[in-house]
Amino acid sequence: MASEMASEQALQQAQAEELTLRVAESKSGYFGVHHHPGRPNPYKAEVWHGGKQVQLGSFATAEEAALRVARSPEGQAAAAELAAAPAPLTSEEARQQAHAENLTLVVVAENKTGYFGVGHLPGSRAKPYQAQVSRGGKNVHLGYFATAEEAALSVARSLEGQAAAVERAAAAERAAAAPVPLTSEEARQQ
Repeated sequence: MASEMASEQALQQAQAEELTLRVAESKSGYFGVHHHPGRPNPYKAEVWHGGKQVQLGSFATAEEAALRVARSPEGQAAAAELAAAPAPLTSEEARQQAHAENLTLVVVAENKTGYFGVGHLPGSRAKPYQAQVSRGGKNVHLGYFATAEEAALSVARSLEGQAAAVERAAAAERAAAAPVPLTSEEARQQ
């Protein structure tokens, strides 16, 4: 009952302040709000801004947390960045863009996505593919994407992704130039 009142009060306050509680495809239903069940205040307000994660607090309801995000300068900036971001590319559009930019989406068998530097984060995310590279011994996050190919395009645009493409091509050339081993029958015939 208390949380229903808190939810309703947060919604009324947002309306009074002319703030929009941005909805999102997440367990909480709101942008910048993460649900952590089993805690006294299970809704955590946090956003990424300027490459850093900004913690805004924990709340009893998703609406209270969303109101905190909407009120904060970091939340407003992150929401503006999100709104200004281009629409996600389909797999085919990402491949076409890579071709247009003369980039190689490096294919690997070592991970489930099939692409170098691309990981898959299962769940109800709108952008479940993460692109990251190692730079100077540190992991550098390049973003979250709707398709593995879009994430691979982001990696391909990085210097590390371009170096991986060159290395993969050189390895393929070395493998193609290597002599084919003889079968035991062929060896006996020589």
